Amino acid sequence: MPSAAKSFFWYELMTTDMDAAEAFYTKVVGWGAEPFNGGSGMPRYTVMKVGERGVGGVMTLPEEAAKMGMPPAWMGYIHSDDTDAATPR
Repeated sequence: MPSAAKSFFWYELMTTDMDAAEAFYTKVVGWGAEPFNGGSGMPRYTVMKVGERGVGGVMTLPEEAAKMGMPPAWMGYIHSDDTDAATPR
């Protein structure tokens, strides 16, 4: 078992109102918002930044997830060098 929990390295908000989310987190939390251009065909995505460092992203809740009843939510990502070995722990 690891001696300490791994840190989250990225957060992502899936929301039904990107404009409202960006406005809230820039005004209330003080984060910056920078559009991410992933190329043609990629849905709108905004990187939320603290200073120059990206800390998370905002995207529209996927239609398939909304159809299954998923509400807007934050997801956190944890890094692992070996997912298969880390899973049982």
